[in-house]
Amino acid sequence: MAHTSSAVELAWNTSEDPKKAYSAEIVFITLQEWKDVLDFLLREIKARPDSEELSANLDNDVGIAYSKIVAVYPKFAKLSQKEKGKITSNQLFKMRNLSDIIR
Repeated sequence: MAHTSSAVELAWNTSEDPKKAYSAEIVFITLQEWKDVLDFLLREIKARPDSEELSANLDNDVGIAYSKIVAVYPKFAKLSQKEKGKITSNQLFKMRNLSDIIR
């Protein structure tokens, strides 16, 4: 799910009005900010030991980075270990048109 890659802040709703039980503020990031996040996540993956198989089940920074990338770019999971270690953020951008999510 894509929301696993989202920063979340929870706050108390002081309204007692049932019609105002929930509210949300969504802040979008720029394409450059997203590229910076992807570059960071890809560096985490590339820094892992060669013997460490990539998996969302890893309980470390590599597993978290992998999970975040796969949440937005599911085709990343289908790449070979070698391809995953060499891919760039620009190549990831070509894997999925993120504008399809909001349609």
